[in-house]
Amino acid sequence: MDVSSLSPELTQDHAPFIGAHAGGAKGDGTIATGKPKVRILLSEGSSTNAREVISALGPKGYVLDVCDPNPICLGRFSRYVRKVHRSPVSGSDPMGYLRFVQELLREHHYDVLLPVNEQAYLFSWARHHLSALTGLAVADFAAFTRVQTKANFHDLLDELALPQPVTLVARTWSQIEAGVASITFPCYLKTSYGTASMGVWRIGDADDLNEAKVGLQGQGLPDAATEILVQKAAEGVFEQSHAVFDRGRLIALHCTRRLREGAGVAPPSRSAWTGPSSQDTSNDSGKNSGGRAVCPLITSGTKRR
Repeated sequence: MDVSSLSPELTQDHAPFIGAHAGGAKGDGTIATGKPKVRILLSEGSSTNAREVISALGPKGYVLDVCDPNPICLGRFSRYVRKVHRSPVSGSDPMGYLRFVQELLREHHYDVLLPVNEQAYLFSWARHHLSALTGLAVADFAAFTRVQTKANFHDLLDELALPQPVTLVARTWSQIEAGVASITFPCYLKTSYGTASMGVWRIGDADDLNEAKVGLQGQGLPDAATEILVQKAAEGVFEQSHAVFDRGRLIALHCTRRLREGAGVAPPSRSAWTGPSSQDTSNDSGKNSGGRAVCPLITSGTKRR
């Protein structure tokens, strides 16, 4: 989802959905007290992220509703989900989706709006309006912009002196070919925007490169303007860290390690672990979040026994 070209203010067409919250959450975005159960609206219900959130919050007694364009999304089949609200698609119709969410917040008075996937970027853009309707914890839009694209995140890692594989930024096919020749196989081609394995190709030989070219052309790329990363394959064990920050202060950290490699980019099986450098690395990136943030990092280290 790219909302960087949208106006920083909601237009008059969206005004009917913006106003003071009649209940549930206070006007300053804090959770109202005296409620027997906290009512939470999840930004989507189709991803494994949503499934994990539902599985974690449902047994604790939270009232969970879901926004999703698919009426039979994954969350629909959980006994912990009270209702699925069929919404516009946030990626292709971000303003329609945002208006829909605002209307739900006004009508149902949710205590918390919880972005479980890339909708956090859109909510950050409109957070001052949404925070008047419910409790919402997201980073500033300027902080999101620094990490929303792979090219921007690559620049941030360089600025923070955090290690990353050799990476070249290309905008034309000839630059991509030159980058692959320079880095050599195996390497990866990555579009600036993409979720999970979409927009990522592992290049092990010339045939893989031709296949990636077809995939890029299907997205109208390269277009001489959009950044495409050519990145050396990292050696070691696939590890992930998810950190939660409150105004630059680390308050939670969860790390996993891949046990098995799946058909795509996402690992089908993981185990929890605590890495020696994970907290320092997460601290460095989180301090640049400018507020509340969830910072995912993927690392590759030597195999440990």
